[in-house]
Amino acid sequence: MLRRACPDGLVVGLELWFAGLRFAQKRSPGLLVQGDVRTCPFGKQFDLIGMFDVLEHIPEERETLLSLRELLAHGGFLVLTVPVHQYLWSYFDEAAQHCRRYAAKEIQEKLVQAGFQVDFIQWKLTTQG
Repeated sequence: MLRRACPDGLVVGLELWFAGLRFAQKRSPGLLVQGDVRTCPFGKQFDLIGMFDVLEHIPEERETLLSLRELLAHGGFLVLTVPVHQYLWSYFDEAAQHCRRYAAKEIQEKLVQAGFQVDFIQWKLTTQG
């Protein structure tokens, strides 16, 4: 989807774990790199970074957000999805090895503290079924 939306851009996936990288390779024919965003192997900045349901797994949350900020080019965008509301914590969070869930105000404050300007937050609860 990102390649279609950004046909002239370079789309790169970053995965910490080798097993996750092998799984991603089965789902995406694009450029995939094994590495840690906190010690990113790229020598350039990006106009757009997407981090979809990842931040809640990382104990070093602040360091990760600061690294993401450094990876963004001036005027670049971070698109981030995270699970909402700590009160919804369940066995699924434990099984998925989540470290936390977020409230809108909390994630906004953490992003601002890391140097981001928050333009838009959408909080959406869905039910599975």
